[in-house]
Amino acid sequence: MSSSSSDRVRVRLIFACWALVQDRPTWPHIGHDMRPEIERVTNALRAGCPEIEFLPVAAHTLEDADKILSQHEADKIDGYLVYNMNNWIQVFHRIAASGHPMVLADFLYAGSGGFLVYGSQLRRKYPNFSLVASSDTEDLIAAAKCFALLKSGGVEQFVAACDRVRKERTPQPRIQKPTDDPLQCKTIGQCLEEVKKSGIISLGGGNKNVAEAIQQRLGIPVHFVSFEEMATVAESVDQAKVDELAEKWKKEAQKVIIDQ
Repeated sequence: MSSSSSDRVRVRLIFACWALVQDRPTWPHIGHDMRPEIERVTNALRAGCPEIEFLPVAAHTLEDADKILSQHEADKIDGYLVYNMNNWIQVFHRIAASGHPMVLADFLYAGSGGFLVYGSQLRRKYPNFSLVASSDTEDLIAAAKCFALLKSGGVEQFVAACDRVRKERTPQPRIQKPTDDPLQCKTIGQCLEEVKKSGIISLGGGNKNVAEAIQQRLGIPVHFVSFEEMATVAESVDQAKVDELAEKWKKEAQKVIIDQ
């Protein structure tokens, strides 16, 4: 028998992203549609944590975060799960600073820099949240289950439980016999000569002053390629050859985590 809505912990599930359809050159890529992932995660959490009521919402700015927090009492929210979908977006900062219990989760293709940098900074400042970053959705579900503790315990117990779950589910290091693979190093001069033969591609723009300095001082050509040019080339690629190469990589890989 499922729990009634009044018995369940209410968690505001915040999907933090610049836009539902990526509108700028950052992780994952321009034009990336966030909505299928939002739907997948929402459904997975609801199925995996029937004792918790998840209330999903997208947030793009600090102002959005403030608006969400202003409804905390009216919406009878017990905690927050912020699914960080872009690298340097600053939504979870406000949630962490509010003092409410929070889990910060990292989207696999978010770039993770913001999650690591901001997350570690805020973690030292605010003791009310835990973190989870995994390619396995079950790890996210396991962390989310800890919200149920808020019915009987406080924020400190909740965070401790989340941290414990993360550590318990983190795979142990694998001890493998190393393969002899001697590295034949080239001199700096040899490396520079090799790079001069191929050059550097600056995709989507870049600092022209830096490019000029590289060319003048190191003699390495820098080629500027726009996103539009790259997209045109990508559209002209033989898809059959792409699929063939992808299959080759998968067969030679030790493990395939996500196959899309």
